Amino acid sequence: MKIKNDSKSLFAYSRSRTRNKVHVGPVYGNSGSMTASDFEMVNSFNGHFASVFTTEDISSIPTPSVSSVPSHNTFSDVNITQHYVLQGLSKLRVDKAAGPDEVSARLLIEIKDNIVYPLFVIFWKSLDEGVVPDDWKSAKKVLCSRRAIGM
Repeated sequence: MKIKNDSKSLFAYSRSRTRNKVHVGPVYGNSGSMTASDFEMVNSFNGHFASVFTTEDISSIPTPSVSSVPSHNTFSDVNITQHYVLQGLSKLRVDKAAGPDEVSARLLIEIKDNIVYPLFVIFWKSLDEGVVPDDWKSAKKVLCSRRAIGM
């Protein structure tokens, strides 16, 4: 019944009904012995991937000239309106995870008419001053190895 509003529900239902569950392991470790615990498998995979990747030479990275760095006036021709902000909020997908602020897309869609003007002011001021708020620069960090070893 939720398929029209939530495209992931069909796949979630399908996965819940499958009889074969895929599991990793046991695997051979770096020493050639069989590893069975999640912690040993994570370390084994990490060791293998670290051994096959190369380190880039960062000693010859060119330094950009001052003239190639855009000034804050670069975005003065961008015309942002409340209508564009409202369109952006309307296009959010409710089946996506929340960002670092833990605010869900579903909530933003529900209150879009109330927050469109404050967001418009924030976007306009950011473009006008050429400054991005520090909160917008953060990313949610997920420690996959901790999840893999059950921590």
